[in-house]
Formats: sequence, structure tokens, C-alpha cells
Amino acid sequence: MDIEKAFSVCIAEVTCEGADAPPDYYAVTEAELDVLKLEAERKSLHTVPLESDSIVTVSAFQPDAAYVIKARVLRCLVGNIVTVIVEQQGEIQRVQRRRHFRVEIKLPLKVTSALEDDPFEFELKTTDVSGGGLKAILPREIPLGDTTSVALDLLDGRSWFQIAAKVLRCFPNGKGAFVTCFEFQDVSKKVMNLLLRFVTAEMRRTLNL
Repeated sequence: MDIEKAFSVCIAEVTCEGADAPPDYYAVTEAELDVLKLEAERKSLHTVPLESDSIVTVSAFQPDAAYVIKARVLRCLVGNIVTVIVEQQGEIQRVQRRRHFRVEIKLPLKVTSALEDDPFEFELKTTDVSGGGLKAILPREIPLGDTTSVALDLLDGRSWFQIAAKVLRCFPNGKGAFVTCFEFQDVSKKVMNLLLRFVTAEMRRTLNL
């Protein structure tokens, strides 16, 4: 896998070695040979500027896997938009375990019980969505590990699509409702690609890129 394929058209997670700060997220605007051009809105970043010659870890989460490289910072141009040019150091690592960017967005959502002895159906909004799951505020508690059916509308003019989803976390929000985190189950490649494209586009919009 070369850098152009692994890091093209994606949002990258960038962690600076030795920095005691959360990772930052950049849009990859160019990927050629062993060089990446990364851009992000200044106010969205924790670590700015990145010092020349400092070493960073750059991770791209694609539909099939995560791709990770060590890179050396060549330049960091700081304005309202921060532009970072990095040079690949060493080989690209392919990580099978999927990770997903999560964006805060309210999308129409239907949650239906998959259990005949405990039927329910709720129409509500998501609080955030990723390629691997979603979070929503439900009016009742659902046991951890239960499988539900969720129907999601990406507001793209297409019909709703339905996915099986397992409850990973469910806890009170202090207002009589429950914060519930779902993990998608057995998602088709077509739906996964649709979700990843949506989340990436939404993150780019959030970053004003």
C-alpha cells in the first residue's frame, strides 16, 4: 500500500510525539510520493504550531482498515487555516481493527426492539454518528448487549436504511432519560462506505474545509 492510496480523500488523526495533548484532526488535501499536505481550521486544533523536524503519528481510517505512519514535519503554516507538510518516515502499517471518526449531528432515527417479549419503538434524533455506531438519548433504559434495529436518515434524499445495532452503553443523563451508545452489526460494505463518506464530509464541513 502506498501513501497515495492509504491517505487519499480522508480525515487524518495526528498525534505529536512527546506532546501531552489529545490528537488533532486534519483533512488530507494532497498525498504524493512520501509527502502529505494536511489542513485544518486553527480553532479546532490542540497543538499549534507543529515544530519543524518534530515526529508525528498520522492515522487514516479507511473502510477496510486503519493506515498509520510516522512522519517528520517539514513545514507548519499558521493562519485561520493551519497547513502542515509532513514527510513519511518508515513503512505504512495496516491495522485490521477498525476505528471511526465520530461527528456530532442530529439525524432522524428510529430505534425498534428486536425482542418479542419487550417491544418498543422510538422516533428521535442522534447526538453523534460514526461509521461504527451512533449515540442517542432514549426515554427508557435498554440492557447492555441487547440487539435493536435502528433506521437512519442521512438527509441525502435517499430512503432510510436499517441496521442491526447492539447496545454498548446505557446510562442516565440526569433528566429522566438515558444516553445510549449503539454499535452497528453486520453492516454491508455498501452501507459502510455510505456512512464513512457521510461522516468524512460532515467532518470536513465542521472544519470548514
